[in-house]
Formats: sequence, structure tokens, C-alpha cells
Amino acid sequence: MVTNEEYLYKNGRLVFYYTKETEEGKQWETRLWFNAKGMFKSNVKADDKELTAKDLATKYSDSKPKPLSVLKYGKLYQALFVKNMVYQ
Repeated sequence: MVTNEEYLYKNGRLVFYYTKETEEGKQWETRLWFNAKGMFKSNVKADDKELTAKDLATKYSDSKPKPLSVLKYGKLYQALFVKNMVYQ
């Protein structure tokens, strides 16, 4: 399995998250948009097919976005990045 993640920040706040996972010829993409209140939009695709809320509740429940987890790891990665940019 290969996973790529991207976090986009504006003024220190997470505004966009993207991940692409590929395994045995199958592909999943997730895009999440955030504002001050939290996630306000999401888009999930499996093998280039956009999934509906019904798909995410049934057949593709493992692919349902987890915005709280994304925010948590986004803060962690942001802190690690900033820490690595400081010269000692």
C-alpha cells in the first residue's frame, strides 16, 4: 500500500487536506476543506468514482473521512515542521 498526504495551511490554520492511497491496482482519494468551525466540505473517490453519503455509510465505510483525526495529525505535523525549521 502506498499513501500520500498533503496538508495546506493558511495563517497557521489547516484549510485543506488531501490523501491518495493505492493498493493492488485500487485507488482512493480524499479531499477535506476546513474553516474556523471545522470541516465544511469533503470529497471521497474510489477508483475515480465519487462516493455518496450512502456509499460511505455502507460499502465504503472504511473510507469515511475522519476530520478530527486529520486536524489532530495536521497540528502534529505542523509543529514538527516548524520545529525542524528552527536553527540551533
